[in-house]
Amino acid sequence: MIDKSQIQHSMSLHETAEKLPKMKKMFEAITALILEGADINTMKVSDITARAAIGKGTAYEYFKSKDELIVKAVLYELETLLQEVEDSIKACRSFRERYICILNWLEENFSGRNSITLFMNMYQGAYQISATLKAEMMNQTHGFECMLEHSRELLMEGIRDGELRDDLPLNMMCAVLVSSFSSLIIFLNQEMKQKAKIKEASIEQLKQLLTESLFATLGR
Repeated sequence: MIDKSQIQHSMSLHETAEKLPKMKKMFEAITALILEGADINTMKVSDITARAAIGKGTAYEYFKSKDELIVKAVLYELETLLQEVEDSIKACRSFRERYICILNWLEENFSGRNSITLFMNMYQGAYQISATLKAEMMNQTHGFECMLEHSRELLMEGIRDGELRDDLPLNMMCAVLVSSFSSLIIFLNQEMKQKAKIKEASIEQLKQLLTESLFATLGR
């Protein structure tokens, strides 16, 4: 049995959860409840532990509060999805190919309630959450840093390969890249909220527009 005190603080949530099965079960339970439409503001610890098939007291062996548990579950799922994105672009040879592959992945895997959307909405204040949950989100910056790190690595590869400009601050380029992905997520999210059928041509046009805009700004 793994002692929780032996888990390194430098580990990602994904790595930690793999070593602590009960923690992973709670994270997966929250993801499942969110996908079913549960409101994180009214979600109870008992709802989570019942879904995970573990005792309610177990949650407080791992987390100091319900808010910490929920926020870390969202970040865990975010890390998992980012790893899936990384795996999906391994075969791509150029920055352009990797960028387009990520756009396609977002389109194919977008559900309207996934962790990327929820995390961004929670962090930016677009999703109405309790004050305590908001405070916990602001304390848990690892998820945002994780997204930025993936973006930095992607951009640095593009700069090294000569596809992107090398005269701009990397944090500025990250902002442009993340905003580009966010634009597609916002479009898909709005369409799903309106319960409108998204025309394939519209998505393709948007992806083409985003690609042209990104390279007009950052490309060489």
